Amino acid sequence: MTTPYAYTEQSDESINPAAASVIPRRENVLATLALDRAAVIVVPVAAVLLPSGVSPQTLFTMAVAASVWSIALRGTYSRLRRSALALGTGVITAVGTISGLAALSVLDFWLPGFGLSIRQLLLMTAGVLIASSIFEAVMQGLSPRRRLLLVGADEGVQELLDELATNPGLPFEVIGIVDDEGAVIADGVPRLGTTGELALILREQRPDLVVLGAEARREEALSHLLDVAPNDVRVVDVHHFNEHAFGKVPVRHLSPVWFMSVFHLYQQPYSRFVKRSFDLLVAALALLALAPVLLALVLIVRVSSPGPVFYRQLRLGEGGKLFEMLKYRTMIDGAEAPGVAVWAKSDDTRVTPVGRVLRHTRLDELPQFWNVLRGDMSIVGPRPERPEFLELLSQTVPFWTRRHLVKPGITGWAQLRRGYTSDASGTAEKLAYDLYYLKYRSLLLDLAILSRTARIVFSGFGSR
Repeated sequence: MTTPYAYTEQSDESINPAAASVIPRRENVLATLALDRAAVIVVPVAAVLLPSGVSPQTLFTMAVAASVWSIALRGTYSRLRRSALALGTGVITAVGTISGLAALSVLDFWLPGFGLSIRQLLLMTAGVLIASSIFEAVMQGLSPRRRLLLVGADEGVQELLDELATNPGLPFEVIGIVDDEGAVIADGVPRLGTTGELALILREQRPDLVVLGAEARREEALSHLLDVAPNDVRVVDVHHFNEHAFGKVPVRHLSPVWFMSVFHLYQQPYSRFVKRSFDLLVAALALLALAPVLLALVLIVRVSSPGPVFYRQLRLGEGGKLFEMLKYRTMIDGAEAPGVAVWAKSDDTRVTPVGRVLRHTRLDELPQFWNVLRGDMSIVGPRPERPEFLELLSQTVPFWTRRHLVKPGITGWAQLRRGYTSDASGTAEKLAYDLYYLKYRSLLLDLAILSRTARIVFSGFGSR
């Protein structure tokens, strides 16, 4: 019987005191900067309000505005701390700032005498966003890299090393591997000894985090870790480290037991009511705001090439239920033979000139707001797949159908991180991100994904 892994949900503020001689000094700097977080918010608020004159009313308004933004930013970082590395501090700061703006707007409406103009609100929002983004970037730059000790040189650990090598900006440093088999490991990563020597290695190396490979001798390793428990060692399974560092759940070595983490007792709830309310609000506002654009695109598609304006396609929804998804037609009419499904590829010759622009800007997806109003889709979720590929993907990608535990979305975590794919291998990579969203989905994460989606749309990342 395998002993369960030990995993502790800790913030990245825990720093090993023995990692380097400069770390205590850096800890003092970080503590000082943490005390200045409120001042960073106060400065732009004061810069907007004080020029109109100093009065008790102005000071009260300034104190309330700074407090609301401070609480909103702190709450956002707290709720999204598991996704902080994958999302980036800029996105989280933007979500926190927008949340504070929404709260202040409500206060301004209901609180008599609060008296903030739209101009003041917008100027303060811009100031808080810029100041907080600079502050968080400084904080991130001063934070020391966390020292990782890997236990077990199995395939999962090898893949982890490859992923870290392609993401040098992440705040991690691999100090070595503990392995009983003497397997070949990555260049520059020393083998420090065997599992039996783990206690000694921990005392000498003082890592911040111990990562257990999927095939590591966990029972023996955990026994040695308990011997040095007072040294405040943090232990994590390789799958959970992938979640923390990369925002994904690799499926190749995943077991069905992992899905207990999706339904466990302490999982943060994201109720259907909140999710549906969010979907209806965003979809309704988007359709109203974009009505002129939608009508213009109808005319453009109509005159650009013969065929219908809208392309209706069966997709797999929540629970595997079929629904008809709407898009503006971007390919020549009859691009597929009846009953023959073909993955779209980069520079697909079936795409019309206008269709290429619509795909690059994602404007072809706008009719899916109607699917959201109908309840077939959400604003954020896994992208819906075609039923023709169900059998192939079910056989080649482990746990692929588990993405149907939630409604598909117009945008999603996997779509942001991986873009479009045109084969089963790429679909497996996207599933790793879909499973991450399945586990950590929340209203704040949806807002963060929408924030990044806006930037992705302008960059054209992943378009076909």
